[in-house]
Amino acid sequence: EGLRATPGAPQLLHLRGSSLFVLGRLQEAESCFREALHIKPDLALARLNLASCLLQSTGRPAAIATLEETLRTAPEMHQARLLLTSLLLDESRLTEAAVQLQAFKKMLNPDHPEVAKLHSRLTVQQSQATPSNGK
Repeated sequence: EGLRATPGAPQLLHLRGSSLFVLGRLQEAESCFREALHIKPDLALARLNLASCLLQSTGRPAAIATLEETLRTAPEMHQARLLLTSLLLDESRLTEAAVQLQAFKKMLNPDHPEVAKLHSRLTVQQSQATPSNGK
């Protein structure tokens, strides 16, 4: 397609995918994000948006894997780390969530509302996972 030859093709494909995602056309959006990443594998925002798309279309495991890949290429992307930590908590993968939360705390002020909210979720889930004494 002619779009591939355009110098800004990855960004244009990403924008098109974002528009399609907003319209609820998930398969087309996913295709655009994947094409953008095929041309420019380090386009972290396209990978983050692909993860959001996959979360709605195929579920958490695919989204988690994509977010992990996003953070391998762009560890500073706090939106990806926020979503990954939340999804890991949803999956009760508490150890992994704790690791991500620690990295998130280093990126942002530890008093940041998102950090506090994730920390509270982790604490509650850890206390529920730990058998209480005397029972």
